[in-house]
Amino acid sequence: MGAVHPVRLRFVTPAWQGEVPSPPHDALSPEARRRHLAANPRSYLGVTRAPEDGPMAGPDAAAEALRAGRATLIELLADGVFGAEEGPGYFIYRLENGGHRQAGLVCTVDTAAYDDGTVRIHERINRSRAAHLASHLRIVGAQSSPIALAYRGAEVVTELIADATTREDPFVEIDDDDGLRQSLWRLEADDVPAIATALSDHPLYLIDGHHRAAAASADLAANGPHPIGDHRILSVLFPYEELRNLAFHRLLTGIDTTTLAAGLAERFPTRSAAGPAAVVDRADTELAVALPGSGGGTDWLLVDIPFDDPAPRALANIDPIRLATHLLGPTLDLVEGDDDPRLEYRPGEADVDAVRDLAVRADQALFLMRPVPLTTLMECSDAGQVMPPKSTYFQPKVRSGLFVRLIDPALTGA
Repeated sequence: MGAVHPVRLRFVTPAWQGEVPSPPHDALSPEARRRHLAANPRSYLGVTRAPEDGPMAGPDAAAEALRAGRATLIELLADGVFGAEEGPGYFIYRLENGGHRQAGLVCTVDTAAYDDGTVRIHERINRSRAAHLASHLRIVGAQSSPIALAYRGAEVVTELIADATTREDPFVEIDDDDGLRQSLWRLEADDVPAIATALSDHPLYLIDGHHRAAAASADLAANGPHPIGDHRILSVLFPYEELRNLAFHRLLTGIDTTTLAAGLAERFPTRSAAGPAAVVDRADTELAVALPGSGGGTDWLLVDIPFDDPAPRALANIDPIRLATHLLGPTLDLVEGDDDPRLEYRPGEADVDAVRDLAVRADQALFLMRPVPLTTLMECSDAGQVMPPKSTYFQPKVRSGLFVRLIDPALTGA
């Protein structure tokens, strides 16, 4: 039997489609999540809230967030936000934004496939975040934030997806305020065997959801299968050709930027960039850092770091690896993934218009990252190599609250 399985889901009902589906959790800061929940109290962000999203601080914050998340889910179910359970079956989930379109297969994937390497990772994780999400699975008892996986080959699956999205209208279609259109289709029952066969021998590349997948693995090891009798991860499988990867820039706060700039200049050739176009068109070996300018603006420094990293060439060429290896550790004694409060991540474009709008405070420096090519990601995954956290930012991101998979049978009577 393969790692991919049909899924039972409840879908948000039409009356609630404008209120419950939420923005992606990790694309918002804690402050932005709090503002969103204050303005949208029925948003599914209330279920997925993190310890830093609530009013409580200290050792009880995580437990309080989990209790509040389950209470919110129970309220949503009691109010009939989600319809009757459908399936088991496969569904098609399409996202459209800014002229980009990608459509994938909604399913479940065995947690064991993550453990045995069938699901291939490419990023390290933040351990505390994964631990919180493992507790979330058991205490909240539901999955609504699917991990995103890429596959290559399996043309029959891509053809079934294309056929379903052209044959009939979606049964759910939502246009969000941020310009994202989300659409859902049901696949015919006759297509189930063909999908299972087509994907049985294919590796799956984890695109988004490293913490959720690691959390599922930790939960299985600690607690055994879910109460419903299996231990699977809610997933969406996209053909890799349709995916679009942006960058995750690195913002350092609470540092002496004058000392940082001097230290960089002592260790590497550096030059000033004349403007945004020069930043974007920098040499392959150069990293770009935004520093506070003397006149209140932003100055850009280009730091030339040769490709001499001992890692495989595929990794040596990407900005997050070179930044972590040559600058963050040696210059600031900073290790990504260790919850260092000086480091934050800012997703976004890396074109001229985006660079022109970037700004930093007096105690900040922002390192501009270039997107990691999909072929590089898969090459690293196949070789068992991992990148620093937040090395990729796939956009558009799958959302929560559009559908839900209940893994605690006690919730079905809510």
